[in-house]
Amino acid sequence: MRDVALGVETRPVIVEETLEIASFEYSAECISTNEFDDHFEEVMWEGCSCVGVCGLHCACGRLTNGIQYDHKHRIQNQLYQSDTMVDLPIFECHPDCRCDDDCPNRVVQHGIRYDFTVFDTQKTGFGVRAQQDLPKGVFVMEYCGERLSATEADVRINQHLQKVNRGDVSLTYLLDVRERMGHEIVRTVVDAEFVGNVARFLNHSCDPNLTMRMVRIGSSLPHIAFFSCRDILAGEELTFDYGLTSEGLFPPPDSSSTNTTRRKCLCGTAKCCGYLPLHIRESP
Repeated sequence: MRDVALGVETRPVIVEETLEIASFEYSAECISTNEFDDHFEEVMWEGCSCVGVCGLHCACGRLTNGIQYDHKHRIQNQLYQSDTMVDLPIFECHPDCRCDDDCPNRVVQHGIRYDFTVFDTQKTGFGVRAQQDLPKGVFVMEYCGERLSATEADVRINQHLQKVNRGDVSLTYLLDVRERMGHEIVRTVVDAEFVGNVARFLNHSCDPNLTMRMVRIGSSLPHIAFFSCRDILAGEELTFDYGLTSEGLFPPPDSSSTNTTRRKCLCGTAKCCGYLPLHIRESP
């Protein structure tokens, strides 16, 4: 057994010695490319003035619809039960806030809190499972890698699709998320092929046990975070929906659209759509 994180994470990420993983740089945080930095206008905001732990009047919580975590640092149930709230971003407290470090509104910033194992799924390549039970609503991990500009992302996406169309075996670790913020679409693209963390090994499922949320910590720079959307048993593979296909947002296999660039889905769930999604869709 070896720690693929090389001590970078707060907890080890175990990989079996027999697994041969392509070389990549492990990072517990996203690294922005020079082009991303040239085009992204980061907006900072002041910290809250709460004493101890934050409550209803927290300035950070008021940036959205109140603090989105409960006193156990879990996402509150309505976030993944209400269609009107599912896409709300999370605004955590940050270093400029006066509240305590164990404030309920400080979660993603503390990093991984569970032990994970990277294993061979025998059908979908490598996968990830937790060594402990994960209660519903807990933060599991952030998707870390290179934070790309839209131009860089489109170039890498096209390169990947060209390889697939030629029949080449091509894996992509690029996650493309689009949020609807008022009348604007905010696009966040992270590529974990060359730089990444344990989340790069997460597989797709049309009936996943992880849900994705966009989290901001003191600035407009987003973090792609995964939370458990149900109780997860130790040893169960961790998965998320690559493109929210369970909502029927991509054409089914028997549609008139071409499937030449589509890969068959092997999740094996009753809700399987047949094919992997092409990309993350825009939030409603």
